[in-house]
Amino acid sequence: MGRLTAQGKAFASHAEVAYEDHCTIRRRVVTKDSGGGNLPRDQIIASNVPCRIKPSSVGEKQLAGATQSATAYTVRVPRLHLGQSLRIDSTCFLDIAARDEVEAQTLSVVAPLPHTGYVDAVAVRQS
Repeated sequence: MGRLTAQGKAFASHAEVAYEDHCTIRRRVVTKDSGGGNLPRDQIIASNVPCRIKPSSVGEKQLAGATQSATAYTVRVPRLHLGQSLRIDSTCFLDIAARDEVEAQTLSVVAPLPHTGYVDAVAVRQS
């Protein structure tokens, strides 16, 4: 038991150094209401998950006379969080917590990346 506790502490301190941010992973799901209609709601998959965000690309386009920009990021989270295996797909949103001078933001997952020892995904923020 002592060895497992030491491993857990070592992983926690490694995660604090390797991941700068924390996020809540949520998925939009649709359930049926009592009248048979669709009722969209958010399902929290995991919260306070350590993550690392790296910008991938930036693009702009004109749409109906307005400039719309999108920034793509590569987001990495550990494969396991609190003993739970994490899965991210294109139905997920990542709510990134604010830290220092960086504001909180929500990213929409576009696609998971091929399997590595981590969970990597491409996500976008549109404005």
